[in-house]
Amino acid sequence: MIGYDKVVKKVSAKKIREFYQSRYVPSNMFLVVSGDFDSKEMKNRVQQMFGGFAPYKLRKVARKKRTGAKNRPHQG
Repeated sequence: MIGYDKVVKKVSAKKIREFYQSRYVPSNMFLVVSGDFDSKEMKNRVQQMFGGFAPYKLRKVARKKRTGAKNRPHQG
């Protein structure tokens, strides 16, 4: 899990499962393919492997408004 230590320690297992089940879904992923291959063949292979995933409409997640510099991730 990624996040600030003090925040992560306060999150319940239920919230973690809810987040995972609502965000780690096929309709929220990217597939990148690189190399020397036939585009049509690759498209067919990708369709065979991933085409059966059912679409999943992502729901909006309520977030607390962050204020102040101490709440921003470190840049640098």
